[in-house]
Amino acid sequence: MDKEQILKQYLESTFYEKYKETYVSDKILREFFEEELKLHRLYGIKEYKQAHQFNVNVMTDLLNLFSRTTKVDDEKVVYKNDNTMMREDIIRHITDVSGEDPVISTTGKASRELFEIREAKKMSHKYDFLTVGSMGHSSSIALGVAESMPDTKIWCIDGDGAVLMHMGAMALLGANAPKNMVHVLINNGAHETVGGMPTVGGNIDWIGVAKSCGYPNAVSVDTFEALDEALKAAKNRSELSLIEVKCSIGAREDLGRPTTTALENKENFMAYLKELKG
Repeated sequence: MDKEQILKQYLESTFYEKYKETYVSDKILREFFEEELKLHRLYGIKEYKQAHQFNVNVMTDLLNLFSRTTKVDDEKVVYKNDNTMMREDIIRHITDVSGEDPVISTTGKASRELFEIREAKKMSHKYDFLTVGSMGHSSSIALGVAESMPDTKIWCIDGDGAVLMHMGAMALLGANAPKNMVHVLINNGAHETVGGMPTVGGNIDWIGVAKSCGYPNAVSVDTFEALDEALKAAKNRSELSLIEVKCSIGAREDLGRPTTTALENKENFMAYLKELKG
């Protein structure tokens, strides 16, 4: 399909009809078709929800257009790896060992699974801070908590995509080396929460990275037996530990979401920290 045909199909698309008066549509035409058109601005989108829905609509229409032009309408990409441990089971093993220790978990499905595990165990959610919408920041939050509570074991449940987003946090953790913190990196090599697209996390030597950053202890595990051993050792160790856990891609179809708000979660967690401090 040549440029003229693509341009004709684009100009006849529902996407162009809906967004032809916006910067988004104009940018596509200028960059991909080298058309000299007047720039437009997005008008009337002042609320976050409206802006978010607008972005969703744009991406949906773009994907639909792409599917029509590339003839992949009926194809569904399935991402997978060779690892066998499911993330929810991994987190369940972590909570078996962490008990009532404070846990800071990364955004996305990991926090959703942690919430449901506590529900299933009939445990309080006060033990956990769910880092909702702040991808890559859970380890930095955990570092702050660990430094303020040196006599309490602090756990961070992280993901490869999140760590990649803010790798400088590992250098900061290694430099401070809190003796009471366990950093668990669940590595499935994918951005699973947003579709499972691959990260480069599956190709990185995380143990080498951790040791280069100053982590005194770092191990990689790919079985539940090895995971339990590493978790118990880290629990009883008075040094910063990293545990990389090789994880499969996938989650339960009926995985729910937290039934508390982010504000309620924060307040309950902060109250628990104060309780521990006495």
